[in-house]
Amino acid sequence: MRKNKGITLIALIITIIVLLILARVTIATLTGENGILEKVNQAKKENEKAKRREMAELYISEINIEMATTNNFLPEGVTEIENIPIKIDGTQPNIGWVYIENNVLTKYEFYYDDFYILNVNGDTKIEDFLFSDLINVKNFGAIGDGITDDTLAIKEATNYINENGGILYFPLGTYYVNVSNNEESIMHIESDKKIIIDFFCSTILLKENQYSSYNIINANNCSSVELRNGFLVGDRKNHDYTTTSSTHEFGYGIFFNQTLSGEAFNMDISDMTGDAIINKNGESTGTITINQSDLHHCRRQGISILDSDIVIIKNTNIHHIGTFDNIKGTAPMTGIDIEPASGTNTVNSILIDGVTIKDTTSFGIINVRDDIGSIEISNSDIDDANLTNTNIKDSNLKYNKTSGIILDGGKIENTNIKLIIPKQTLKLDKSIINNCIIEGPENDIAGRVLASNTQVNNTKFKNLLGTGNYNSHSISDFGVVFRNEFNYKLGSSDNRYENCAIIYAGEVEDKNSYVENSYIYIDAVPTILENIEINNCETSSNTVADLTLNGCTINNSRTFGNCKKHLLNTYFSIEELTNGRFPVGSSCNNTTIHVIENMTKNALNLIQFSNSSKIILDKYNSSVKINNQYSSEGSDYIVEYNGSDVLN
Repeated sequence: MRKNKGITLIALIITIIVLLILARVTIATLTGENGILEKVNQAKKENEKAKRREMAELYISEINIEMATTNNFLPEGVTEIENIPIKIDGTQPNIGWVYIENNVLTKYEFYYDDFYILNVNGDTKIEDFLFSDLINVKNFGAIGDGITDDTLAIKEATNYINENGGILYFPLGTYYVNVSNNEESIMHIESDKKIIIDFFCSTILLKENQYSSYNIINANNCSSVELRNGFLVGDRKNHDYTTTSSTHEFGYGIFFNQTLSGEAFNMDISDMTGDAIINKNGESTGTITINQSDLHHCRRQGISILDSDIVIIKNTNIHHIGTFDNIKGTAPMTGIDIEPASGTNTVNSILIDGVTIKDTTSFGIINVRDDIGSIEISNSDIDDANLTNTNIKDSNLKYNKTSGIILDGGKIENTNIKLIIPKQTLKLDKSIINNCIIEGPENDIAGRVLASNTQVNNTKFKNLLGTGNYNSHSISDFGVVFRNEFNYKLGSSDNRYENCAIIYAGEVEDKNSYVENSYIYIDAVPTILENIEINNCETSSNTVADLTLNGCTINNSRTFGNCKKHLLNTYFSIEELTNGRFPVGSSCNNTTIHVIENMTKNALNLIQFSNSSKIILDKYNSSVKINNQYSSEGSDYIVEYNGSDVLN
């Protein structure tokens, strides 16, 4: 009995333990981070967002219908909803605006009772928010008429938002502001609370001044700050550059400084004496995002990235940076300048997506440091990029200036690169180039690509003719240069070359490529061309070079000069073949040599033929036989006389 009771007790304990384990698993399944209740809650939130988006889109659809059926229903530019002659019962926003461009509604923002929605070119923000908590800058005395000085009122409103957090908004207008000393900020935002400044498509207009440094907005030591829907206009055109001895390059639109989370969304920043936006996070961690913005007509930079953690730039236009309107810029005059403090590695990650950079006095984007964590560029159109260790994909790069061009140490994919200025040199070192188009200007003296220690695949090279002085055999005169050094192995494949001057100047392998209407030179190093098709080309070589052609097709082209050639499974059609074209040590294995014009008696007598190779002669002298001392006609090779009997 005692034994049976003991067994029963043990079974009961095991059952209880199993039930507890199951209960624990069940609770975790219900309440964990990926639990059922959390997933239900997330689904509920997404459903609520969808309903809110539907409310806003219903209102927008009504506006679009009226715009399509009523002439001049809304003017170009911004209109507040209180001025829109259409109402929808139950879904009418409390406040908001729409933006019309070329009779198309491209942007809108609506504040409802418990949420707001902002859409800029399809990029949408939806967040919970109580309309009763919205803070109006006019409650602090701002006027916004473009005449009254609103500086003190805006500073008072900024102090309030620093202390309390929330959303400060500027009803549509022009707010005139002024700085009265060096390093003054119109809005000095410094807070551990979440702060949003919504300019509501208003303009902050800076009065002309003499000071060398200022900030319209200085987000300093903020935990979270978002700046959106504003026009910030500096005093570049009317600035006093003479009273104070200075370069006057430190007038900034937005200065993100030691900010943990900062965003500029739908901001138009122009006419700064320095930069539109500058970011400096120092040793702190943080993410700065610039999205859907237009940065232009600033004297120094569009964006300066100093010591930073993560910087994200998306869907942004940067243009007219430097010297414009007869107003001299100040160096570097670049769209995006990545310039961490010397000797440190404090720029960790930069993501650039959907960005356009044009019309800059110097570079579109520059980084010449090789110790940046990572730079990723995608879906962008950038003029005059000069970059090290940068990955680029699905983009267009154009070079309008004669300044140096460097794209070193990165991976470039699905990208078009266009050289505009004659004799420009694009330097690629320790890079990977995949599925790109690299094109020079369409003239006789064209651009150059210097690919050192670089792998190039599926890429088209066009109009890269260098200086045209190919007889020099100097690398500096060729349009496409492939070379290896420092024990790197250069591999290229599946490329296309049109109207180029190519020099293979290292231990190079090129496979599965197509060459047309080009000049090819083999320098004094081993070169392997495999499965290459060459049409209508002129070819030459250094006499001590060693060239291997495997599985190639060569049509209507002159031979590769006096280099030692090894032809395997190759069809070689050449205009003429004279003595010295194939020097001692050359070989043909399962290869056809088709001579279109004429040849001398001893032109082929130094070649090692094997494996049923073939010689086809279109013009020949019947009294002259092929005399080959290394191979036997009929076994190692055969000769076909298909052409006419001519004197030789």
